[in-house]
Amino acid sequence: MPVMNPDGYDYTWNNDRLWRKNRQETYNPRCFGIDIDHSFDYHFTKSEESSCSEDYAGEGAFESLESHAWDKYLNETRHDHPMYGYIDLHSYAQEVLYPYAYTCEQAPRDKENLLELAYGLSQSIRLNSGKNYGVLSACEDKGADLLPSMGAGSALDYMYHNKAHWAFVMKLRDSGSHGFLLPPKYIAPVGKEIYASIKYFAGFVLSDD
Repeated sequence: MPVMNPDGYDYTWNNDRLWRKNRQETYNPRCFGIDIDHSFDYHFTKSEESSCSEDYAGEGAFESLESHAWDKYLNETRHDHPMYGYIDLHSYAQEVLYPYAYTCEQAPRDKENLLELAYGLSQSIRLNSGKNYGVLSACEDKGADLLPSMGAGSALDYMYHNKAHWAFVMKLRDSGSHGFLLPPKYIAPVGKEIYASIKYFAGFVLSDD
């Protein structure tokens, strides 16, 4: 899926370059947007944040139109097109994250296998471009080990628990110098290294099957 948040993405070009949420109406007519990646129905936590907050998750799971439509589509197509693997591309940090995001106290069902594939993804990038992508649990990246609500309702956890055997978040370049404002000259190099990792991912999943 090229863009999970089309109206939010459009808004970044015309209004706020670092806008995170979608542009959906909320209970507050002056505050728009739901953080899509906190709105999935797995350990969803009703937002304690104001709807004006950039981390506002909504009042209920799948309240964001995008997550609702995505889940509906998967439910309608699951018999004809079963899903084995899921990769969620984010920025930034140069990391490969494996489940779970909502807690560090619950280990995924096949952690060793997830780690094997996660390190393979990282290595495929390193062999392609020389860039190092760290491997860690999504809960550590999200800060759920300190504040559980930070990792609640993530697409990663929902997809891993309900839809796909293999699931990861890959956080693209860089590691902090440019942050979310990565210069255009890096578009092609990042695309090539991520393509290498996804190619590795597909080969691994197919050979496992």
